[in-house]
Amino acid sequence: MPLRIRPTQLHNHVEHLMKGGIYNKAPIWYPVMKMYPPGQSLLRTPNNNTNTLNDNSNSNTDMLNDNDVNIEITSDPINKSTKKRSRSSNSLKHLRTKSIRPQPIVYPEDALRRQFYRDHPYELLRPRMLMEKEIPVDKVWKSLVGDDEDPSEVTGESVVQYQMYLMAHKSMSQRQAYAVACNEFYEIRAREEIEQRVAEEQAIAFGAVRKKSEVEKTMWKEYKEIRRTRNAV
Repeated sequence: MPLRIRPTQLHNHVEHLMKGGIYNKAPIWYPVMKMYPPGQSLLRTPNNNTNTLNDNSNSNTDMLNDNDVNIEITSDPINKSTKKRSRSSNSLKHLRTKSIRPQPIVYPEDALRRQFYRDHPYELLRPRMLMEKEIPVDKVWKSLVGDDEDPSEVTGESVVQYQMYLMAHKSMSQRQAYAVACNEFYEIRAREEIEQRVAEEQAIAFGAVRKKSEVEKTMWKEYKEIRRTRNAV
């Protein structure tokens, strides 16, 4: 059966191996771990209340045996002690050690992202690809749309990263950078809308038939049903 060693006692085990001549040279981490040894538990150090209670009970029994005094016990002292401990534990509930929880991970982009999508909730309804190229950390933003990018690739995340770049490299405040990024974003969206409208008008002029939307199909079905019921009456 292999020997199992607790991780908190690893430095002591290495010390025994060096004394026994198994290790000729100490590991690099050994001096640091010996100077700053880990705690007894990785989660929480246990309270040694049971040892103190046992010591007190043993001392009381020793005193009774030395004096040889016969005492008639009318009530159960164990119940009284447990009640006192429960009352004291309830009264000192605010002094208990809190459970260890990880610290919240917060990035500066989170607040900017919440502000943008709070002001532009319909941007969340735009379809996006699940696989998208990541924005480099050291990207130099000349404008919201790069030279090799299409305006349709601009999303809310692009606005957030562009705002962060203006705040870090252009010495703009959060409000100024947000205004500059949003103005360029509005121009891009307006340009996309105009291009889509012009393309649709050109297609209709050349004889293309525009497909009806689901709302128009539903309205047409409703209109035919109304006419059928009117003629039946």
